[in-house]
Amino acid sequence: MERFVYAAALVALPVLALASGLVDGGWKGQIGSGETATDIMMTLHTDETSLRGSIYGIAGETMVQDGTVDGSTPRLKTIQRDYAAGTQLAINCIGSLIEDLIAFSCVTEKETPQTKEFTVTRQAVLNP
Repeated sequence: MERFVYAAALVALPVLALASGLVDGGWKGQIGSGETATDIMMTLHTDETSLRGSIYGIAGETMVQDGTVDGSTPRLKTIQRDYAAGTQLAINCIGSLIEDLIAFSCVTEKETPQTKEFTVTRQAVLNP
């Protein structure tokens, strides 16, 4: 019985490591559509179940905070700052990874929450 438990643990470890690394890399997409569409770029890195990285969009660069990944479900929070107005806006996102695409649904933390949905696709890594 002990051998079975040990063998099962050895098999499960690489699977968990692979699942957490599925979102690693560069991602690109757009929020909105038509003339109001905004490009978004993400660089994501996992370490077991924690997710970190950066997001670059119309508001500039913001860092991933409180990020986690559970299998094919990344969750993250970002803080967008409006330096001119002296305000900040927290945004919570949950994604669903399907092959080389992540579909995100993001909700603002404010009195009247707003939801934005968008997809990003994996960007090929170019070797110099």
